Amino acid sequence: MSAKFDVHDKLCDTEFTIGWLLDSLGTNDEKFKENYGNRKISNVSVRDISGGKGMFSIVLKCEISFQDSKDEKDIYTTIVKVPGSYVFDEMNEKGVEDAPKAEYLNIPEMHTTEVNFYNIFKNKVPKILPTVYFTQLWIPGKHQGCLHMEDLSKRGAGLNFYDCLNHAQIKSIIRGMAYFHKELICCDEKSWRGKFPIKIEMYENLDRFVEMFSKTFKGYLKNDHQLDQFNSYLNDSKLGNLIRNTEFIKYIVLQSHIDAGIPSTLVHGDLWNNNIIFKRDSNGFISNDIEAFLDWQIVQEGNIVCDFARLLTCSCEGDIRREAETYIFEYFVDCLNSELEKVGNPPVSYTAKQLKEVYESVFIMHMMHPIFMMPLFFATKTSVPEEKTIDEARIDRCILRAFHTCEDAKRYANSGKFDKWIN
Repeated sequence: MSAKFDVHDKLCDTEFTIGWLLDSLGTNDEKFKENYGNRKISNVSVRDISGGKGMFSIVLKCEISFQDSKDEKDIYTTIVKVPGSYVFDEMNEKGVEDAPKAEYLNIPEMHTTEVNFYNIFKNKVPKILPTVYFTQLWIPGKHQGCLHMEDLSKRGAGLNFYDCLNHAQIKSIIRGMAYFHKELICCDEKSWRGKFPIKIEMYENLDRFVEMFSKTFKGYLKNDHQLDQFNSYLNDSKLGNLIRNTEFIKYIVLQSHIDAGIPSTLVHGDLWNNNIIFKRDSNGFISNDIEAFLDWQIVQEGNIVCDFARLLTCSCEGDIRREAETYIFEYFVDCLNSELEKVGNPPVSYTAKQLKEVYESVFIMHMMHPIFMMPLFFATKTSVPEEKTIDEARIDRCILRAFHTCEDAKRYANSGKFDKWIN
């Protein structure tokens, strides 16, 4: 049987070739070398499985079949993640009105951050990371970047933006966070401290950020009542000021936790549905147990509470989020201290009460996240006619999620605790 592929063929629209992929597997993937290395390959197929989910990259699933394959399931699969501004480009190509631009994001630098993270931590926290075989930096004008990693789809799956976490899943995520932070405390700090600085320039031009993404979000609102309601949040004398206040936002990410007695640590920075893989159960369905945390491209040394706010505002409906807020901080501290006790370390110096106090300001900062992420997902989602009404219901749900976030952010903003930041 002759091969049905050309080693010079590109992996979709990237610079990487099938030949490069096979070389990487043969050099870096021990499982492939041990179990498949002596089998003759009959075909290599590649498809983009991002489906509009990857804001800063495309994810390519590569399937390798063999001349002696017993059936269509007797294949080997692997993943190549290639960074780029694909979602933003697609929105502009589709003519989405007021589509946001990716120009203010340094995506090559974000990819470098993720490469550095995996190079440092792939052996330190294997329980919550995929196996990464090979990394390449993105040097514009010279070559594309990539992460070549294991395919988790046989034993895990992720949720969509419009899905809502349940409480068992939230607690599993918190246990994963506790494991990660235990390892940070126990390992040599020199391996990571000072190597993942906050990209503080991301918080400049907040007026432009709010204006750009709120315009896109307004395109999904169904009536004047919703529009008036949304505008009332954006233009609230306190909330509207705080979400546009660069100095307030910088204080939150750089100093608020320290003032509360919580040390700076590594923060995932983008911990929500799309970047979490859950284990599959015996029937192949998504379970409540995490398999891995993905997409570490904005990992940073800073305020740990940011991960709680991103997770809850972007992955939960209002009722689930509000209920989770009653237990999530206590549960995290208990899990972290339990992890530390197992290895003979003392408990952390901060309490759940301190985390919860910092959460209010961090929540205000995260108000815009469910607002700007919804258009990024739905504007690039391709729906068949049968799914039109389903997606309309999903959009309604996401609008309500955003409104509940705005409602609570307004309550925190009007508490009087942050009046000194109001211009």
